[in-house]
Order: sequence, then C-alpha cells, then structure tokens
Amino acid sequence: MNHDAIAKHLAALDAALTDEAAFPRAFDALKADPAMKAPETKALAKMFARWSAHTKRGALNAIWARHAALMLEKAKAAATAGRTAA
Repeated sequence: MNHDAIAKHLAALDAALTDEAAFPRAFDALKADPAMKAPETKALAKMFARWSAHTKRGALNAIWARHAALMLEKAKAAATAGRTAA
C-alpha cells in the first residue's frame, strides 16, 4: 500500500474541503494518480469520509459525497443567515 500517496491526497482534500473551486481539482488529481489503486483509494475514503467502500468507485463516491454534503450545509446556512425555524 502506498501510504505516501494516501497522505498526500488526504492533505490536499482536507485543505480544499470547503472550497468549491479547489476541491474538484484535488479530486481530479486523486482520480488521475496512478499510485492510487483500489486499496489506497478505499483507505483514503475511510480516513477522509469515514466510510468503508467495497470498490474504488464507491470510495470516490464517498469522498465526493462528504464535500457535497458540506457544500449543501454551507449553502443552507448562508440562505437562512444562521436563523432557525423556531
């Protein structure tokens, strides 16, 4: 297992997590990296998204889903300006 590649991509994804422009670039770099085979990608998904995937595609989906969920929450918070319905 290539732990250096996993650490490199984990740091890049964490740094770009809430950046709508930077995260797709970090995600594309992850997908294009030949060192990131299925075992590495699944290990990265477990660390980054706290999700155990059975396939590389499932791991990539879990990684993207964490970013998407945070972007949705950020948009909801901005739309309500922090107000609650109560």
